[in-house]
Amino acid sequence: MLKTFSACTLEIDDPDLAVDEILEQLDLEHRLMEHALGLINCHPDYLHAGTVKALCARLPFEVIGGTSLLSATNNTGDHLLLSVFVLTSDDTSFAAVLTESLQDKAAEHISAAWARASSSLSSAPVLILTYVPFSRNFSGERLVEYLNRVSGGVPIFGPVVSDPHGDFSEAYTIHNGEHFKDRLPLALLAGPIRPSFFLASSSEDKVHGKQALITDSDGVLLKEVNGVNALAYLESIGLISNGVLDERVSITIPLIVDYHDGSKPSARGIYSVTPEGYIFCGGEVPKGASFALGDLDVHGILDSAAQTMKEIMAVRHKNGLLVSCCITRGLALGETPLEEAQKIHEHAGDALPYQLCYAGGEFCPVYNSAGEVVNRFHNFTFTACLL
Repeated sequence: MLKTFSACTLEIDDPDLAVDEILEQLDLEHRLMEHALGLINCHPDYLHAGTVKALCARLPFEVIGGTSLLSATNNTGDHLLLSVFVLTSDDTSFAAVLTESLQDKAAEHISAAWARASSSLSSAPVLILTYVPFSRNFSGERLVEYLNRVSGGVPIFGPVVSDPHGDFSEAYTIHNGEHFKDRLPLALLAGPIRPSFFLASSSEDKVHGKQALITDSDGVLLKEVNGVNALAYLESIGLISNGVLDERVSITIPLIVDYHDGSKPSARGIYSVTPEGYIFCGGEVPKGASFALGDLDVHGILDSAAQTMKEIMAVRHKNGLLVSCCITRGLALGETPLEEAQKIHEHAGDALPYQLCYAGGEFCPVYNSAGEVVNRFHNFTFTACLL
């Protein structure tokens, strides 16, 4: 059986005090089982001060994690929080590895890391947990492609790391106390666990307009909609003016893309316009799919989070919850950035251990019409992995 529990601290100035506070809350002597894995979310100052390195040196298990706009557990939530989420079990095993830099030969490095981790497990992995470095040169879709290739489609869950500034200038991944800008930590889980996945991009009343058909595309590049150039189409519906993309569109209006495979639609950010009039999106926009326009506002964010938590809490067997939300959701909450975390706590309370982080992109599987798990990368989305 898998068990989970968490600890957190707001002691950002004194590393020794922060580590002692975390260890006291964890009470590992009385709670740790044969196998364990730690997940860390934190403000980057905990890395610069040496707190995370000192903490990991005293934990008797491997740790992966990353920085975040803010994080939360059952105890509290804050921009300045360091949270640790522990997974432990006698029959589920864990293997954590770190790739080389993804700036070059990414496919080879991911394949090598997978081989090292999977070969150390006594049975086939059933879940991949990861924290992905932010990069403008390496897309989330590419990571899904590479991990699917080496794993055969093992479910992937985790965030693209973010930071409290919202600009990714101090977004780092973490592996056993060290932090990185360009390396990927992976944790593989093997054993009798059956994770479930949940997601919501916006409440249904915040999806507007008719479905538009994607008639030409190339990965994340939207080329043609309803048989016309993508830029011309988006200009015709007032989303782009005179070929110039308003920054507010990028952070408040996602394309809600329906793959027509029975899975929930995926949200895609509109990032930029190419000289050819193509639209560079935050995730895959496959030919033959269709999209409508979403609207990211406070009501939609909180309503979608609450509805998803109701679905999660209705599941009978649950041992722990990992939640990754897009930073656009946190930023859109403005002066009340913890409201989404509060919605989670309203439903989970102390009954279900959880850890929340905010992401620059979300990796979470969806279910197709046959009930099969399909790995997918998302933007603007509330994603959850129920263990």
